[in-house]
Amino acid sequence: SYDRIGVRGALWSLGRAVGDWRAALELVDRDEFVMTHRELGALTVLDVVLIRAHDVHHHASDIERSMELPS
Repeated sequence: SYDRIGVRGALWSLGRAVGDWRAALELVDRDEFVMTHRELGALTVLDVVLIRAHDVHHHASDIERSMELPS
């Protein structure tokens, strides 16, 4: 539904997500953290960051496509 989100709202959401990620990374004990994912098993902080970075690439493509749609 990216085509229904205005640029200001999308940028606000992006800024919020970046802030949330930074705060989470500052709070987590990177040596002790293990997240158990139902399908992927045990994930370290680095694993989680890399997976999310990969997702960002796909979201950027979605946003670029929505910007090409007529208003």
